[in-house]
Amino acid sequence: MPRYFPSKSIKAVTGYYKEHFFDFIDYIKLMPDVKKTLGGLKNKGLKLAIATNTYKKQAEGILKKLGLYKFFDAIVGADEVKKGKPSPDMILKALKGLKLKMNEIYFIGDTAIDVKTCKNANCKIIGFKIKGDKRIDNLNGLLRLVQ
Repeated sequence: MPRYFPSKSIKAVTGYYKEHFFDFIDYIKLMPDVKKTLGGLKNKGLKLAIATNTYKKQAEGILKKLGLYKFFDAIVGADEVKKGKPSPDMILKALKGLKLKMNEIYFIGDTAIDVKTCKNANCKIIGFKIKGDKRIDNLNGLLRLVQ
C-alpha cells in the first residue's frame, strides 16, 4: 500500500477494489489447456479446490465468467479466514470442505508465497514453473502426474 498508494488508506483502496473489480474482468485470459486439464482431473474422480488471496466473491465471479466454476468442489477466499497466505488457514478450510486429510492432497502453486503456504501447512506442492515437491511447466503436465 505505501509504495503504490501512499496517500490512500487501506479502507479506501479496498473499497475501490471491491467496487471496480468486475470492470476489468474482460482482461482476464485463460491459459492454454485449462478446461481440458480441469475436466481431465474431474474425470479421474479428483476433488478440486481453490485457495486464493482474492476475495471469494471476486474469485467466484472470475471462475463463472471464464466457465471454470463448475470444476471446483470448494473455493476459499482470503476474506473467509483470519490470515491469508502464507498462513495455512485457507488450505485447512478447503480440506474441511472437501473432507480430505493433508496427506491426501497436492497444492498446485506458482509463487514463492504458495510454496511457503504449503510448508506452513505441511502439504505437498506441485510447482507450476517453480520448484516444488514436483514440478510442471504446462497444464498438460498435471494430467500426466495423476495417472
